[in-house]
Amino acid sequence: MYAAIPAGIVLVSALPVWEAIEENSAAGWHYIGYGVMASFILTFAFSYFFKGVEKIEKKAVKYSMITLLAVIILVGSMYGATNYEKALGYMPETVQDRIDRVDFDETGFTTRVELMETAWDIIEDHPFGVGGGGWDPLYPQYMERDYTSSKVHSHIFQIGVETGIPGMIIFGGIWAGLIYQLLVIRRRGTARELYPAAGVFVAALALGGHSLIDFNLSLGAVSVYLWALFGLVTFYYREVIDSNRSDRSAQSDQMSDQMKLEESSELGQSEEEKGQDQEKGDKRFYKWHQGVRYAVFVVCIGLLVYSSTMFYGYRQGEEALSAMELEFWGTAIPTYEKAVKYDSLNYDYHFSLVQAYEGLYQETSNEDNIRKAVQHADRAIELNPEDAVLNRNYGQFMLRIGDIEGGLEHLKRAYQNQPYNEDKYLVYTEALISVSETYLFQEKYREGQERLQELIEFREEFLEYNSQSRDFDQEVFKAYVLLGHLESDDLEGDEQGKYEKAKELAEEADLSWEGELLPYLALMYHDLDEKEEEYQEIKEKMEDEAKEIYGWLKETLYKLY
Repeated sequence: MYAAIPAGIVLVSALPVWEAIEENSAAGWHYIGYGVMASFILTFAFSYFFKGVEKIEKKAVKYSMITLLAVIILVGSMYGATNYEKALGYMPETVQDRIDRVDFDETGFTTRVELMETAWDIIEDHPFGVGGGGWDPLYPQYMERDYTSSKVHSHIFQIGVETGIPGMIIFGGIWAGLIYQLLVIRRRGTARELYPAAGVFVAALALGGHSLIDFNLSLGAVSVYLWALFGLVTFYYREVIDSNRSDRSAQSDQMSDQMKLEESSELGQSEEEKGQDQEKGDKRFYKWHQGVRYAVFVVCIGLLVYSSTMFYGYRQGEEALSAMELEFWGTAIPTYEKAVKYDSLNYDYHFSLVQAYEGLYQETSNEDNIRKAVQHADRAIELNPEDAVLNRNYGQFMLRIGDIEGGLEHLKRAYQNQPYNEDKYLVYTEALISVSETYLFQEKYREGQERLQELIEFREEFLEYNSQSRDFDQEVFKAYVLLGHLESDDLEGDEQGKYEKAKELAEEADLSWEGELLPYLALMYHDLDEKEEEYQEIKEKMEDEAKEIYGWLKETLYKLY
């Protein structure tokens, strides 16, 4: 207990001091040494102080001394808080720099409270949980601002998201049981059991308390450490219970010996029958206890076998990934198939097979490879339908094999699942432009116009969640130009024409006339007779790739005439 105050100081300063070491190793380690020495001195001082206080017989003096220490600590803390800049000046420069860089808005307690509130919203919608790892795909659908987090940063809420309210109750019950055990030890045990049990309980409480605002228990080693502390408290609890039971048994034996002698003649056969019943009860309990042990053993064996197959699948996946990077499709595909066999619920393996079969198709033109790729793609999206990245990849794959409606639907689902992620919107807008141009090339002008109009209207939805983006507006500009060309007969005297809106958007978004925008700009100026000079200037700026795009656009669009 006496070490709690200096230990608290060390814990508060640990992170900034450690990062300060990374910036200036020599100075940092010096300050670590000074801090450790100061911690030992403070621990000794507090220990000496409290032992002295314990010897004071007058309660008034004893409590006065404790109150005086509390006041000194409180005044010192208030002075440090109200004179922050001055207190900071006493710290090493590297520690000062690290503390100054702490962003309390993004990494502080307020943000973690927001994450907990978001987790509770998920729990309300899914009171029985969404399964392991459910936070990652669902969080973007509930987020209220653009802040990415792969964990809840609170273990109890992480449990709630994954296992629902029943899981939270069970986890809370474990802590309630631990507190009950400590109270029993305090009431029935001796100092030999109480002191070590209390020390272990405080360590478990510190670890568990920190898990309320962090995901430390999601780390296997830390979680095992906590359960080991639970086991130690339970060990001391069992010692106390067994000791009390032995004492009561001995007393009962002494008190009842005489009574048994006096009543033996009266009990006769009935006592013998009770003994037989007791013996039968003991046998039943022994059989039940043995059954539980065997059941636990069988479950452990089953978990060992299952985890071994999962690990083998993981190893196969790693080998397949290496082959994929080298584009050795013939090696990657059978290896990934083995990985899927041993870990069939891993959607990553299924979609990696999609990429491998598609790569093999590009080399062999065998349609059977595309059929297999589609099967694995469907299975991947079935396993993880809410994942934004998977929906994006699935949508792009579907577009590549010609399923336009299916592809766009999943690209739409991708940005809906991550409404604050600008990249997901950009992928969808680029797909709309590509699909529109494909329709125009196929002379499906009505379908092309509908997709271009959808893109223009889509800008309002984008701006609901994101700030104005030049990359996004470039795609909208292209849509205005293509629609403007399709409606070019109506341009004369129409101040609200699509070309006019394209120019307004270009000025608003401050678009730069270069790269992939040049072909569309040239197309617009070509249709505007009074812009011949600008048209020729734009054509001169275009490089080979831009000229090729412009030639394709002219060939495609001028089929109208």
